[in-house]
Amino acid sequence: MSSVNQSADQFQPPVVPRDAEGYVKSFNLSGSDGPEVAAEARAFFEKYGFVVFSNVFTPEQCETTIADIWDVIESAVGQPIRHNEKLWDHPLWYRTGITNEGIIGHASLWTRQILLNRQSA
Repeated sequence: MSSVNQSADQFQPPVVPRDAEGYVKSFNLSGSDGPEVAAEARAFFEKYGFVVFSNVFTPEQCETTIADIWDVIESAVGQPIRHNEKLWDHPLWYRTGITNEGIIGHASLWTRQILLNRQSA
């Protein structure tokens, strides 16, 4: 699956292609060249083990999803913090699970928008 360089002594992760802004290369299937892009995305997946698709959600879906995530975070920390960066400190974030796991808590999120995101076509 992956072309990871490995020696007996040290793991060397692959160098993943990035765009001009420094983000991992993404693929957009919505254009007329969709089949070619899909083949390129599949090859990327086969080589690196993951693929990123852009423009999957509308800006409105993104805004609602972000608001849902903030709602979950604020529920976990017990106070509104999304608009006050001074409150984004380690003691508050520790309650969310993000500092340890990189994700929110131990359970899946089942908000209305997240469920809509999972079934959008």
